[in-house]
Amino acid sequence: VICGGEDKLYSALGELIDRHHPKAAFVYSTCIVGIIGDDLEAVCRRVEAEKGIPVIPVKSEGFKGNKRAGYQAACDAMARLIGTGDTDGISNHSINILGDFNLAGEIWMIREYYERMGIEVVANITGDGRVDDIRRAHGAALNVVQCSGSTMALADMMEEKYGIPFLRVSYFGIEDMAEALYDIARFFGDHGIMERTREVVQAEVQSLGRQLEPYRS
Repeated sequence: VICGGEDKLYSALGELIDRHHPKAAFVYSTCIVGIIGDDLEAVCRRVEAEKGIPVIPVKSEGFKGNKRAGYQAACDAMARLIGTGDTDGISNHSINILGDFNLAGEIWMIREYYERMGIEVVANITGDGRVDDIRRAHGAALNVVQCSGSTMALADMMEEKYGIPFLRVSYFGIEDMAEALYDIARFFGDHGIMERTREVVQAEVQSLGRQLEPYRS
């Protein structure tokens, strides 16, 4: 602490990146970094130039005093990636999924629903997210925000910078899930998407009904 951590951080980043070959590196600064004043940005810039990947500081010293500031730090880090990738080939009927963390594999199911509706999912932020997808997330037509507390700031930033509107949804329960899909279908205003959405909802509700019947009886 007395001597500072910049040299050790530089060495550790170089070793880890060489060993694991990631698409990006995120460096979280904790309380001590804020107290002693290590120049996290400078170390990240140096390693980024040498290794040729994004090396992004996440300034979270004590979460700046509260949980919401911690979310802001995370959104700021994501925002540094967004806008750095190629958006060629992204559909006009495309979305980013914001604020779902894939705690039990639910993001894979939700992505499948959207794909069956005819909607391309560009990026998941952050559950099962991929650096290359997040870099091109600015090419999506809509942001769909599940946990507004954690990613609302990112949705606001993307609307301001890239003109991408957002919808707030809930995936908790059959009715909320169905309404989320219908809300997104209505946003695009495409007859084919709406018809496919009805088919998806009907098929899933019928399947769930059969699975719930033993519990009801």
